[in-house]
Amino acid sequence: MALHAIGKAIREARIAQHISQETLCEGICTTANLSKIENGRQTPNYIKLKKLTDRLGIDISDYNIPISDADFEREKIEQQINTMIINKNYDYDNLLEQYMAIKGDEEPDEQFYLYSKTVQQESEKRLFRRNHKQLCKSIKVNI
Repeated sequence: MALHAIGKAIREARIAQHISQETLCEGICTTANLSKIENGRQTPNYIKLKKLTDRLGIDISDYNIPISDADFEREKIEQQINTMIINKNYDYDNLLEQYMAIKGDEEPDEQFYLYSKTVQQESEKRLFRRNHKQLCKSIKVNI
């Protein structure tokens, strides 16, 4: 089963990198949840799974992972906004509103939202101090 395979890959990568369960799951899920994911006994949502695999450097596209409609829509909007940032197009307020309005099992990713707003505000030459504080807050969300 794909979920067991990704859970096993997470566990193996975590152990190989000498990362504790507590460190890996901090800001994402509980250690009990992580243990169940690693053992294939829990189906995490796509966003949590992506955060865990990103921290470990695992390419999630190598696995057949089920994704909810809400997570799919959020991921699609994140990709659109990231592309806009790369292209220095910071007019994505409507996309961020759509992102935050998507209803699903999990809340929208606050870290992504804060990061996107900070980049946008910085492009508008707003106060660096305010943007710095907001960027630090976005980083602390998952630390």
